[in-house]
Amino acid sequence: MAAAVVQQAVGQFVVDPLTHPFLHYSAEANPLESMRGSSAALRWFGIIWTYAAFGEEIGYRGYLLNRVADVGGGSRTALVIAVIAPAITPAGAGEPI
Repeated sequence: MAAAVVQQAVGQFVVDPLTHPFLHYSAEANPLESMRGSSAALRWFGIIWTYAAFGEEIGYRGYLLNRVADVGGGSRTALVIAVIAPAITPAGAGEPI
C-alpha cells in the first residue's frame, strides 16, 4: 500500500510537472474520451492484447526455456524437459500459501 502511495505521489508531483512542458497535456484530460461510443477502443484493445500475448510467449519460450535448457547442458533432452516440465507441474504449485 505504501509503495502505491509513493508511486502516485512521485507521478503527480515529480513526473507530471517535468513532462508537462514537453507533452502539453492536462492531468485532468482523458485521452480515451475521443473513443467513446466507437469501435476504436475495441480495436486498440485487441491489438494491445495480441502484442502482449506475443511478447509474453517470446519472452517465455524464446528466452526462459532456453535458459532452463542451458542449466541442463543445452542438450536436446534438456530443452525437451524444459518444455514439458511446466505442463506437468501440479496446478497451484507456484502459488504462495
